[in-house]
Amino acid sequence: MDHMKSEKTRQAEYAAKNRHKAKSIGRPDARAVAEAYMTVIEGGGLEQLMNIYISKIAPDVDADAGSRQIKKMVRNLARVVLFERGYHDEQVRDKMKSMQAE
Repeated sequence: MDHMKSEKTRQAEYAAKNRHKAKSIGRPDARAVAEAYMTVIEGGGLEQLMNIYISKIAPDVDADAGSRQIKKMVRNLARVVLFERGYHDEQVRDKMKSMQAE
């Protein structure tokens, strides 16, 4: 039982150290990126996205292209939120790319 507790403690300390290191170089962790996405959605971003999406729906418009535009807009808004929280834009882009590849 003590071994499991010490293992969990060790992992938590390691994660905290890596979060601190990433924050010091301006690279967000996955949790920070997810929080930024939620801030965008909860802050009126979803309504804005739906208005854009609805305006894009038409017989001559590619629905996939509209979907890609919405995803790009959400990513850009999330990047703005992270930038405002002190993260470096290049580091944010790199983290988002690695998350999309997973």
